[in-house]
Amino acid sequence: TDDGKAYSDSMDDIMYDKMKASAYPRITYHLTELVLKEPAKSKEAPYVFDSKGELAVSGVTNTISMPVNITPLGSKKLKITGSVAVKMTDFKIEPPAPKIALGALKTGDDVKLIFEWNLQERAPAPAAAASAK
Repeated sequence: TDDGKAYSDSMDDIMYDKMKASAYPRITYHLTELVLKEPAKSKEAPYVFDSKGELAVSGVTNTISMPVNITPLGSKKLKITGSVAVKMTDFKIEPPAPKIALGALKTGDDVKLIFEWNLQERAPAPAAAASAK
């Protein structure tokens, strides 16, 4: 749905099964190249990069390219966002076609992966107290 909520828990369960989620609970992206495509147009605007890397889904790894935006938020914080369209079959995932009361439901092969990562510099750990002599 538009609010990001799942259409149904049973469809989620079917998709988790198709994606082998118990064996591969994470989707990972190993960045191998990041090239500045467009500098920030204002203080609040993101820097736009082209990225290349290894995307791993359900135990299958493919090399992909995707745009990545990095936005400085002040106070030593960054927001990193990106999205990429992929095909389930490229990762050896069969698009689900569950049988429901009204017949078979067929899903498309195309999916869009979206991420947002907020970073903040950690404060340094306090120095160990000097031992008493």
